[in-house]
Amino acid sequence: MYSGQVAGHMRQLILAGQMANWILEHSDGVTFTDLVERFPEAIGEHTLALGDLPNVVLWSKLSFMAREAIASLINDGYITAKVVPAARYPKGSGPQLPALRAVPQSSPDMPMWCPVAWFAIPSAFEDDAA
Repeated sequence: MYSGQVAGHMRQLILAGQMANWILEHSDGVTFTDLVERFPEAIGEHTLALGDLPNVVLWSKLSFMAREAIASLINDGYITAKVVPAARYPKGSGPQLPALRAVPQSSPDMPMWCPVAWFAIPSAFEDDAA
C-alpha cells in the first residue's frame, strides 16, 4: 500500500471504531441522520445498498470512508440493521425514494429506501475485551 492508502485505511478504521462505540452507547438504535450529525465526515456522495438487493437503498449521502467503515462493522459482526418506520427520520432527511416497510424477498424493479437503525451486537464487543 502507498502511504496515502495506508493513511486513508487508518482513518477508516478509526472512524469505524468511533462509530461502533457510539452505536454501542445507544441501545435504542442509531439512524443515519443521527450518524451523520455525530460524524459530519460521514456525509458524501456514496450509496449504501443491501448487498443481494441492490435496489434496496439504506442511505444515499455517505462518504466513501463511512460507507466502508459501516460495511466492515457489519461484516465483522459489530453492528446490525433493523428496519424502522420512516417516521423515525426527520421529514425530508432520507433518500428521495419510496420507503419500504420491510426488507423484500427480491430486489425491487426500482430503487427504494429501507429506513433502518443500527444496533450494536454487544457480544462482539465482549469478545474484543477478552
